[in-house]
Order: sequence, then C-alpha cells, then structure tokens
Amino acid sequence: MDRVASTVSKAMLYCRWMMVLFYGGLIASLLVFGVFFIKKLFKIAIGMADMNGSDMILAMLSMLDMTLIASLIVMVVISGYDSFVAKFKFAEGADPLKDLVGVSSGAIKLKISTAIILISAIYILETLMDFQKFTVNEIGWALGIHITLALTGLLLAVIEKLSGHH
Repeated sequence: MDRVASTVSKAMLYCRWMMVLFYGGLIASLLVFGVFFIKKLFKIAIGMADMNGSDMILAMLSMLDMTLIASLIVMVVISGYDSFVAKFKFAEGADPLKDLVGVSSGAIKLKISTAIILISAIYILETLMDFQKFTVNEIGWALGIHITLALTGLLLAVIEKLSGHH
C-alpha cells in the first residue's frame, strides 16, 4: 500500500511539469501578440497625420492596454513557473527576477488584479471618449463590470493585508 501511495505522490508531484506546456503556450501567444502590437504601431504611425487629438489618445490607450496585457502574461509565466514548476537559478549575485520570484501568491494575485483593473479602466476611458458608438446599456455594463473588478481587487488587498502576507 505504501508503494502505491508513493507512486501516486510522485506522479502528482511530477505532473507540475505539464504546466510548462501552458507557460510555453503563453510565451508563444506573447510572440504573436508582439507582432500584432508592431502592426498596430505601424498603422498608427502611418495614419498619424489624419488623426485628431481624440483619435491619437485612443490609439495610445490601445497601445497601453496591449502593453498591460503583455505584462500580465509575463508576470503569470515567470511567477507561475517559479511557484509551481521549478525555481529559477542564476549565477551568484545575479538575479534579474528578484522582484518577481519569491513573491507570495497573494501579492501575485494583487498584481494580476491590478493589471486587469487597469485594462478595464482603459477600456472604460476609450468607451467614454468615443461614447457615441456605444449604447447606454453597453456603457452601463462596462462600468458595472469595471466596478465589480475594482471591488474584487479591493477585497483581495484586504484579505492579503489581514492574512499578514504583505
């Protein structure tokens, strides 16, 4: 019976390496997203002469939004790999990831939550700057979802603070 339990325990421990597939997929999606980002940047640069101030602000908000999404992917890949698969190993004294690895899971959740709230806020700002394209119902739903995300982030911060893992 101990042998079965030991085998099951080892299998469960080694299954964490399957997460590498997901992190690899996120890295591949980040590369594809990077190509999309460059394409959008060229489109903005080419059309810049025909843009008014509002169009330029909306274009920059879109670029900022994509940057936050890419940062979110990087944060999940690095912290997830370090937490669930294997610890990163660097040469003595060199740790380029010291601010990302070794962070509590609660702190990672707060960073991810903050990024999602910022992405939502940028969408709300884009929507309100171009409000004539949206119905009152669509704007209301977007604001409601944003408020829900913000309250969830606040709750996560309170829970993290109360748990003493800050």
